[in-house]
Amino acid sequence: NIPSGATIQGIVAEVEKKDTVAGDILDGGVFIVKNNLSTGTDHSSADTWPTTDTYSTYGSSSDLWGVGWTPADINNQTGFGVQIEAGPASVGSVVTIDHIRITVYYFLPPSQPTNLRPTNNTIFAYNSSIMLNWTNSTVNNDGKNLSYLIDVSTDSNFNVINYSAD
Repeated sequence: NIPSGATIQGIVAEVEKKDTVAGDILDGGVFIVKNNLSTGTDHSSADTWPTTDTYSTYGSSSDLWGVGWTPADINNQTGFGVQIEAGPASVGSVVTIDHIRITVYYFLPPSQPTNLRPTNNTIFAYNSSIMLNWTNSTVNNDGKNLSYLIDVSTDSNFNVINYSAD
């Protein structure tokens, strides 16, 4: 399951397929399925289907197939998938799809740091610098550093009011 609060970044579908007659079959349409409906950008390939079980990859880690996504859309196990059509076939051609593997790429923002305290309980004045320590990760799942905008109140409490990736 994709965690709620995640941002879907891309979808990859890998289809293991074959045809018994070389050069006979082409993709007729490759679409994403959302809420039980075939939708989005057609990802058909102009390549003919192979004569041995071979994976064909559609989409990418940054390809949303022309559709907006929420985690709930992906987690809908009966309404999410891929539709693939093939044709035309000659007499005697046997076309098979062994299976389809779908990978969903997403970004889940890390939890905001909590319990921020000045290093060594440093007292500071207006426009002075301060070092803050916290235990939460400061690197997102893409390996980018995160920047935090920290609000400092007069009672030395610290609140994270915004954060962003490099």
